[in-house]
Amino acid sequence: MDQSSLNVLSRMRQLLASLERDLGLVSLPKVELDLLYAIDLLAENPDEILTSAEIHNHPLMRDVPTATFNRALKSLMKKGFIQLNPDSRAKHYRKTEHWPRLLQRDD
Repeated sequence: MDQSSLNVLSRMRQLLASLERDLGLVSLPKVELDLLYAIDLLAENPDEILTSAEIHNHPLMRDVPTATFNRALKSLMKKGFIQLNPDSRAKHYRKTEHWPRLLQRDD
């Protein structure tokens, strides 16, 4: 990687960190943040239901050990970002009304 590519990547990371701070996501551990991103990418529709296998197979989650993945799912449920789908068996998840929405800010 040349210096200009590293500089562009550094600036992108700085912008991402700023957006995460603006959305109040800085307190989330990295695995929970990556899980949040994976769910958002997989379920563009807020009513879409995802299985834990679909989520765990996402490139952001693929290398996360199963136990760590399951703990992160539980934590995001406890924090109100996701919920078990009430109309399905276990291991089916959906976004909640607390899902962060950058584009719906009032400013």
